[in-house]
Amino acid sequence: QGGSSSRMPPPGSALLLVLCVASTSLHVALAQECLPGFTGTGGGDCSPCPIDSFCTGGANKTACNASSSSPTQSSTAGACVCDAGYVGANGGTCSPCAANSYCPGGTVETSCNAASSSPTQS
Repeated sequence: QGGSSSRMPPPGSALLLVLCVASTSLHVALAQECLPGFTGTGGGDCSPCPIDSFCTGGANKTACNASSSSPTQSSTAGACVCDAGYVGANGGTCSPCAANSYCPGGTVETSCNAASSSPTQS
């Protein structure tokens, strides 16, 4: 009956080995922490990071800046992309698209041709 049992962490989490040294004894413990792209308290309670936010791991969850969005399970601020009608660096501040321009979202701002125009935030 020399069977062994292995315990794998749930999806979105990782096992961390924690060593504590107290004067003459060594204590070893396993701690579970959510991976980047997931959020929760660990211990098997990790869920994918929700849309419009990014999760760097553990219980850390940060909302994207105004007028930007991100897909589920994002792990960095760079996943937050400006919405249509706005322009700016990924993960940065999004500004309304200028008049006579078109902004499909993200970092692209395209000027209208000479025979056309558009209002601000197009």
